[in-house]
Formats: sequence, structure tokens, C-alpha cells
Amino acid sequence: MSARRRTQENNLSPIRTLPHTPTKMRRFELHRGADVSGISGTGIVAEGVEFTNGMCAITWNSPHRTVTFSESIKSVGAVHGHEGSTKIVWIDEEPV
Repeated sequence: MSARRRTQENNLSPIRTLPHTPTKMRRFELHRGADVSGISGTGIVAEGVEFTNGMCAITWNSPHRTVTFSESIKSVGAVHGHEGSTKIVWIDEEPV
């Protein structure tokens, strides 16, 4: 169900629309040039997906495999960007 669709027929609260609301999921990778934390290494350190409601899920490619969730792609960059040493690289084209 699209994040823009209201769910009155199911008696659910409407989903808030974020400033950037994609119309379909899209995948991304986190590319790290320097390992600031000493844990995740360099190169492609994580894979992720941005859902249609703006939330993101990330899985890490390190020996300490985890899945984390963020409220938005902006939050992913703020938490995991390490002041520019990590780049978000989109695999899928931006949805229209």
C-alpha cells in the first residue's frame, strides 16, 4: 500500500507523508572509504532498502551481522555517514 494512500476503509490512522516519499522501494549500499569505528571495514559495508513510507532497513556486511532500521535516508546519512567517510550509493533509479 502506498504511503500516500489513506486507509479509511480499514479504520487505520493515515500514514504521515514525508517530504520525500518514493512510490516504490529502492535499494542502496553504504560505501565507506575509511573505517572510523574500526568495526565495519571499508568498501561496501552495508546494503539497504528505502521503503515507500520513508523508513530504511540496513544489513551490515561485517562479521557482526545486524539489521538496523532508520526513520529516513537522511537519518541513515546522519548516523552512519561519519562526516563524509561513508557514501549512500543508490542501486535503483529514483522512483517517479
